[in-house]
Amino acid sequence: MTTNNRAVGSAAQDPMDKSVSRVLRELLHDSPLNQKDVAVTSGIAPRTLMRVLNGQRPATLGEVRLLAAVFDTTAAKIAADAEWLLQRD
Repeated sequence: MTTNNRAVGSAAQDPMDKSVSRVLRELLHDSPLNQKDVAVTSGIAPRTLMRVLNGQRPATLGEVRLLAAVFDTTAAKIAADAEWLLQRD
């Protein structure tokens, strides 16, 4: 769960949060950009991005929107892909 774009509680353990992290890692892998490029382009601090990608903390909706723009997709598509992964696994 997020409140005011800040992680609250142990939401990083939520399966959907882990799935979103997985989708974001796949988008990064498929992108010509590296993690530092994505951090700079999105405006997300490199350490924060690393923690989100590694599933150590959930991405806020704002961060997902910023990353979606970098990867030329939408937050809705990222969420749908994450949901699909949950259904598949």
